[in-house]
Amino acid sequence: MFEGHQYTLQCTVQHVAPVENLVVKFYRGQTALGQPQSNNNIEKNPVTAIFSLNITPSKEDDGVQFWCEAKLELGPDGPQLPPVVTSENITATVYYKPQLKSSHSNITVAEGNSLQLNCSAVGNPSPMYTWTSDIRSYSSGSVLTIDSVTSEDKGLYTCSVSNHVGTVTVTFNVDVEGEFEVLQLSAVSYIGLIIGVIAAVGVLVVISVIIGYSFFYKPNRMGQYNLKEVFCLHTKHSAVPSVE
Repeated sequence: MFEGHQYTLQCTVQHVAPVENLVVKFYRGQTALGQPQSNNNIEKNPVTAIFSLNITPSKEDDGVQFWCEAKLELGPDGPQLPPVVTSENITATVYYKPQLKSSHSNITVAEGNSLQLNCSAVGNPSPMYTWTSDIRSYSSGSVLTIDSVTSEDKGLYTCSVSNHVGTVTVTFNVDVEGEFEVLQLSAVSYIGLIIGVIAAVGVLVVISVIIGYSFFYKPNRMGQYNLKEVFCLHTKHSAVPSVE
């Protein structure tokens, strides 16, 4: 049987009379299915009666036993213990597509550690596993193992689980954390620091030039001259004759 399809269980009771007193029950394990069935045939001679029940099995029904019970209820005039006949057990085999036991799509692992991606699934027939990745190819199996993770192992890993009933696919996104990320962050930090220092030095140089220009170059160039020194008058002195 296939999961989700409808099937009919039949219970055949031979040479029974009176058939109108016959009650039939179907069982799944020890659990009764549906309501007891009876026959409205008033034939008093022994006949063969057929009873049926529709079921839609699921994967939980795989390996379960189905059976039926026929009881002739003759009422107060009949025997205290009515005659009961049970059928043979039928063990159900239910085929169903793979179903994942668990799924963790996002995985973070430290560089140098081991990595295990679990794609285990249940299915009937037993499923087959195929792993694919943009990085490399891997052997089949429910668990993919990488003994020592490197930065090159970062990426997407796809696991396909299939049997002749169907296929299920899961994708793992693996992120690798390690020294290469720290070094990259450090390099970015140093670059920012160097740029900041260069900018600060540039600002100091500009400020120094402005200050020097204001205090030294500009005063000597644009003024603060002594007019007396510029228009200096030189007077010639004549000797005064002495009186004898």
